[in-house]
Amino acid sequence: MSDEIKVKPTPIQRNTLDVAIELTKLHFDKTGYESLEILERTFIELYSMVKMLERSSSDTLRKFIPENMK
Repeated sequence: MSDEIKVKPTPIQRNTLDVAIELTKLHFDKTGYESLEILERTFIELYSMVKMLERSSSDTLRKFIPENMK
């Protein structure tokens, strides 16, 4: 019997909540934490944005990509 085990990696899937949490962490890593109210408001804004982007078609989103990144 072979000593090698082959495993196919599963791609990481992030849901809306995961993305909003990650963006919130990135935001406060750069700006610093001020208060719970600001953190809550920022998270809600980012969650809402991610939810709207999730529902948008890729063609609609493509127009927002800067020319130097296409």
